[in-house]
Amino acid sequence: MAAVAAADVTFEVSLLSGAAASIACPPDASLGSLQREIAEKLGLLRGDEWPSMFFLAASGETEPLQESVVASELADRTIIAGVNGEPDWCSDKQFKKSWIHGRHCGMEEDSEDIFLKIHGGGTFSYEAKYHSHDAECGYQHDMTVKATGTWRLALRKVKDQEPEEVIAVNGTATRRTVDIRSTTRYYDDYTPSESASERDTDEESNDEDEKPPKDPSPPPKKDPSPPPKPPQNRHSDKTVTEEFKQSFSKADLLTPDKGRGILPSH
Repeated sequence: MAAVAAADVTFEVSLLSGAAASIACPPDASLGSLQREIAEKLGLLRGDEWPSMFFLAASGETEPLQESVVASELADRTIIAGVNGEPDWCSDKQFKKSWIHGRHCGMEEDSEDIFLKIHGGGTFSYEAKYHSHDAECGYQHDMTVKATGTWRLALRKVKDQEPEEVIAVNGTATRRTVDIRSTTRYYDDYTPSESASERDTDEESNDEDEKPPKDPSPPPKKDPSPPPKPPQNRHSDKTVTEEFKQSFSKADLLTPDKGRGILPSH
């Protein structure tokens, strides 16, 4: 005979601001696994992200509840929810990411440098520089993005995994893009030298050709026309202001690798 599933239990969650919600769930559900549902019912869910929260057993308590606490221990009770503030691992820290990839002895190159500064008080500054060039084709691309705004600590849903902690930023960015296409390419000035065999062949062919008789009458005069204009370089320089929204995972920011690291704050 199949076992009968245990009935759901109910408990209340409230914010210090006064917003409250009732949570019904299986008795063995952990408080950590219920954070997304709690955030949604409290109106804190933003897409697949919600703020990192802590929970207190009562308004007078200072020790937060562990995420491993199960719902059966909270049945018919009211707990207090709070949003985590500015943790030491990111507040007043600057993060840097950079890479460069060159090909054909530097004839082709792509690079990227990103700086993210998390300021205390909930603000951030961001700068990214992208560069790409192909000397053989006479092409160069540069883009700079500068953004400022506010940040918050959040949790992001990850398929088939535990939610990951992220820094979610929201602000305004200025994006400048410069593209240059030059008519002078790397091989334009290269002229192969004429070999001795080629010169000998040309001389023999010239000896065999009969010289045509000279025409005593001068050729008709042609109207002078201006020489064709040389092709011009194409240059594009555009600047736009746009909304800036991104999320940076804690694991990504704190994992050093080649070209990535944490710079000391100043």
